[in-house]
Amino acid sequence: ECARLTETAVGVLLARGIALADIAVISFHGLGKSGLARSDSLGRYAVRRFTGKYAASGAALWTEGELLVDSVYRFKGQSAAGVVLTEVDFAQLDEAAKRKLFVGMTRAQLGLEIVMSRAAEGALARVL
Repeated sequence: ECARLTETAVGVLLARGIALADIAVISFHGLGKSGLARSDSLGRYAVRRFTGKYAASGAALWTEGELLVDSVYRFKGQSAAGVVLTEVDFAQLDEAAKRKLFVGMTRAQLGLEIVMSRAAEGALARVL
């Protein structure tokens, strides 16, 4: 379901006029825990993701693809016109969750879509 909702969120950004090359799908989890960051595709889109390997020069090696998928940890300090912050899941809005939300949300320049679990939605609702 998360993959389907994330693909839908990408479609929302595309409909707003943001090019696919200018959209980043950012997982709230690290690469080791993210299901999306290990996939070769997201629906009809081929995924460009970090392979976990480096070239002899030290440069990160990426898969070929049209849609960038990365983690909130790796994407820190970068930005994209459109961001889908996905796999957002926490039971309590603690300091760590607040920081990751802040980092992920502030990566977006023009458009942001968030895909979160019902538990995370409830935790946010309780705070708001």
